[in-house]
Amino acid sequence: GVSTNPSRTFFYSSGSKGIYQSDVLTAKDITTVRFDQTKVFRKVNDGTYNAVFFKPDGTKMYYIHSGADKVIEVDLSVAWDIASGNDDASLAELDISGQETSPFELYIKPDGTEMYQVGIAGDDVNQWTLSTAWDITSATYTRSFSVSTQETSPRGLTFKSDGTKMYVTGTQ
Repeated sequence: GVSTNPSRTFFYSSGSKGIYQSDVLTAKDITTVRFDQTKVFRKVNDGTYNAVFFKPDGTKMYYIHSGADKVIEVDLSVAWDIASGNDDASLAELDISGQETSPFELYIKPDGTEMYQVGIAGDDVNQWTLSTAWDITSATYTRSFSVSTQETSPRGLTFKSDGTKMYVTGTQ
């Protein structure tokens, strides 16, 4: 998964290699991409990274640990800087294995009260309510929405900014 911030930085996950942070020196010009840094969090030293999502102010990062079917929450002491993320085994996590055993992407509503996740095992989008905004430890599973008639291998998920449309991509 890929996530961006307003200062022309983008972040992406790459399997077991970690989470990467790169800067685009000239807006919307991919020829000016400069690799900045990578971060491997100890929490997932036995699995792979799928997806990366940021709180709009850049102070929290979320990623999927697909080896354990969990969403991991990381506090960033410097907004948008993955190197400032806490790097220990006590990171907040949410076990999603009851809903998806091959998770690929996640999205959190801009106010932090709803989380959505898509994966290929269930061919659906799963939804959780967060009783405390942006805190995955407060999540309660709500429902799922099947996309199996549209896509048999869903891997990407995002929403229109006003929440009226959901977009799912895959490798059907």
